[in-house]
Parts: sequence; structure tokens; C-alpha cells
Amino acid sequence: MNDGLTDTPLVLTTQVSTETWETFKARVETENSEGFRAYVRFETAPTYLDATAQALQNAFNSDETTLILVADQLTFSDPRAPLLCIDPDGLCEPFRVAVEHLWIVENNVSIGNLLLEEIVEEQVVNGWFVSDDF
Repeated sequence: MNDGLTDTPLVLTTQVSTETWETFKARVETENSEGFRAYVRFETAPTYLDATAQALQNAFNSDETTLILVADQLTFSDPRAPLLCIDPDGLCEPFRVAVEHLWIVENNVSIGNLLLEEIVEEQVVNGWFVSDDF
């Protein structure tokens, strides 16, 4: 679908084993039963370890990036593998999305079907994305 260069950045901000990282990446890239998956580019530079939301917003140009995804300690300690979703423009609060629903957020935001602010207003409850009939 995408060329890789325009895919949504998914940034690793914690240290995990190579096996854990590869397993997680496979989970992200696996299509669901309807053929959907998120289209991301995995960012693993050491400078991203323990990076704050502000540091990541500064690192990714908001003219080219509509969403920043973060794999942090919670991602690897929770069975839902929740990723942190950050608005590169800082217009809405970060929220969590379970890896199984990542495609909904990433696909809709990256193609401009929905603004990140619309997702936050309509489908984020207590800082978590809640799937709505997808």
C-alpha cells in the first residue's frame, strides 16, 4: 500500500530483546481476518530510548507525519500491546491503542479519512481508543 518512506513512524523507546522486538513487529504487520493492518516504519535509533512526547514531536516533521506511534515499556508489559499515539502537532492528548486496533487509527489518519482530533473526540475513553463497530 505505502512506499515505506511515508508509512507512520512506530518508535521503540524502551529496551527489549531482539526476539521480543521481532515478535512484536510481526504482530503489528499481521493482517486481521478482513485483510487490514497498520502500515508503519519501525524506528529504533538509540536516541529514541526514553524519549518524551515532546522530543518525538520535535524529531518528526508534522508536515510529513500525521501520527507518531510509540512502543514503550507498557507496550511490552501488557498483553494488549498498547501503543501510545502522539499527535505530532500537539493538538490532542496522547492516547493508547491496543495493537489489534492499531490499523483503525493508523489507516484512517494516514489517508486523511479522519483527523486525529476526531478519533480522540469520538473514540478515546480515559486515554484509550475504543473500537466502534469496525
